[in-house]
Amino acid sequence: MRHLALFVLSFSLLGCLPKQPAPAQIEGASIRLEIQSADRLGQTEAAPEAVTNAFSARVALHSSESPSAEASLEVVLSAHRFSQIQGKYRWMIEGSMHLTLGENAEQLEFSFPVFLEHPHEQEEAAMLAAIPMLERHLEQLLRQGPFSLN
Repeated sequence: MRHLALFVLSFSLLGCLPKQPAPAQIEGASIRLEIQSADRLGQTEAAPEAVTNAFSARVALHSSESPSAEASLEVVLSAHRFSQIQGKYRWMIEGSMHLTLGENAEQLEFSFPVFLEHPHEQEEAAMLAAIPMLERHLEQLLRQGPFSLN
């Protein structure tokens, strides 16, 4: 009986925990994504396909289900090895996001580290590791901009 009471109390307390907010969306618009990779000299090229595919899946969460317009999201990424800390390789991800819908436009520049385990991992692995942070920056861009959100 005591175990049943603890069980019921545990689940009732779990209901009080904060809920994950729904992803911000641009109302009535889908998001077209273009990712470019930049080197240290500023030359850009198409980002690796794995990075584009992985981030496209995340961006789709922020698109409207019945779009009547198309927003354009341009992301320029640069990844370079920075240092080694406690056996992990620190990479710096730098770049910008530019979101345009009609006449509304918003830009966000960012720089943050990601940590990789192995020395043979290169720019593509660093960019893949950065995707959760890139999605947070996209959320910030959607919430702070002049866009109508759900």
